[in-house]
Amino acid sequence: MLEIDQYRWKSRLLLVFASAGDDPDFLSQQRMLEGREGELAAHETLVMHILDGALPNVASARERFRIEPGAFAVVLVEKDGSAPLVSRTPVGVDRVLAMVAGIQERAI
Repeated sequence: MLEIDQYRWKSRLLLVFASAGDDPDFLSQQRMLEGREGELAAHETLVMHILDGALPNVASARERFRIEPGAFAVVLVEKDGSAPLVSRTPVGVDRVLAMVAGIQERAI
């Protein structure tokens, strides 16, 4: 079961939504993330791959972030539950890390 709120105030989440594991955008996003999980983890950011039908409440997660059923999307969820990034195309790790760094600077 996908429980996004269990990570609130603990970790950021990088949610990667796709209809299936063979979705071209999903595969592209996988390649961008490959080997960079450690960098994201160092910034308290966990990556979750969410394929339609794989978990019981994927539909509610899609609804929460206004992502159409079956559509590809990448969502950065901040520790407070807000989503400063919702992209319908693959997102580079450098862009995610820059956003996280900017958010951390504003919090200081």
